[in-house]
Amino acid sequence: MAENNSVCTNAVVTETPTERERDLLNQIAVLELEREHAANEAKLRIKKLEIDLADALKSQAKITEVEKELETLRNRNESQEIKKLRQKHDDILTKAKDLLFEKTKSNQQQELQIEAYKAQVLQLKEVVQITKDMLDIRNTEAKHLNQRFETIELRLKAEKDRQALLERKLALSQKMYADLKKEYDLQNSLFKDLQSGYADKIDLLEDELKKQNENEN
Repeated sequence: MAENNSVCTNAVVTETPTERERDLLNQIAVLELEREHAANEAKLRIKKLEIDLADALKSQAKITEVEKELETLRNRNESQEIKKLRQKHDDILTKAKDLLFEKTKSNQQQELQIEAYKAQVLQLKEVVQITKDMLDIRNTEAKHLNQRFETIELRLKAEKDRQALLERKLALSQKMYADLKKEYDLQNSLFKDLQSGYADKIDLLEDELKKQNENEN
């Protein structure tokens, strides 16, 4: 009877380490899966950071292009062209007045001078009308140019706002990546320590099982 109790006791002792070993191996497998999942998430976030950085660089290049276009438009001196046109008009009027003055010196050619004066007046009216039309065209162009300025400035502001948003998003992503990497490194270190500890325990259990088997034999 005592012998039977001893055999039962040995059987229980022999079975318990086997279950513990199996449990440890299962825990190690679970940790391996968790580590692989964390590594995949880290790769995906790194890829997203690279895409955000590329978008930020493209946005910066677009802002630079719009700024250059705006500067080119601002450098156009439309008022100088209008000033030259007015000066030309004044010169024509002055020459016409001088010509009329010379024509009226001779009383003998008064009738011819009157006809010439009428022709000059008609020409001056045409010049004035042409000048007014050109000024109207210039004013319309200036108005359209101002509208373009406003449109470009709105685009520039929108691009700058988008750039600022991308920079904030990138900074946040970089912080999240740093935190994730720190957490990953910590978990990886803990996993290695745990794996090493489990390996030592498994070795001890195997030694214990071996000794127990030897004792039974």
